[in-house]
Amino acid sequence: MLKKLLLCVLMSLCVMALSACKGDEEKLKVAEDEQKIDEDKKVAEEEKRKQEEQQRAEEEKRKQEEQQRAEEEKRKQEEQQRAEEEKRKQEEQRKQEEQQRVEEEKRKQEEQQRVEEEKRKQQEQKTQQQQSIQQERTQKQEKTTQATGGKPTR
Repeated sequence: MLKKLLLCVLMSLCVMALSACKGDEEKLKVAEDEQKIDEDKKVAEEEKRKQEEQQRAEEEKRKQEEQQRAEEEKRKQEEQQRAEEEKRKQEEQRKQEEQQRVEEEKRKQEEQQRVEEEKRKQQEQKTQQQQSIQQERTQKQEKTTQATGGKPTR
C-alpha cells in the first residue's frame, strides 16, 4: 500500500514537474515569439527609415535636376537674347552702312552734277566770249567795209 501511495505521490510530482516544464517551455516560446516580433519591428522600422531616406534623397535629386533644367533653360534664353541682340545690332549697323553708302553716292552724284554744271557754265561762257569776239570782229569788218566803201582792205 505504501508502494502504491509512494507511486502515486511520485507520479503526481512527475505530472507537476512536467506541467512546470511545459509551462516554462510555453513561457520560453512566448518570450522567443516576443523577441522575434521585436526584431521584426526593428527590421521593419529600419526598412521604413531607409525607404524614407531614399525618398528624401530621390526628392532632393529631383529638385536638383529641376533646378539644373531651370538654370539651363534660363541660360538658353539668355543666349538666345544675346544672339537676337547681336543680330539686331548687326542689322542696325548694316542699315547705317547702307544709308552712309547711299548718302555718299548721292553726294558724289551731286558733286558730279555740280562739276558738270560748272563745265557747262564755263563752256557757255566761253561760247559767249567767242560769240562776242566774233561779233566784234564782224562789227569791225563792217565798219572797215563801210569806211573803205565796200572794198576789202589788205
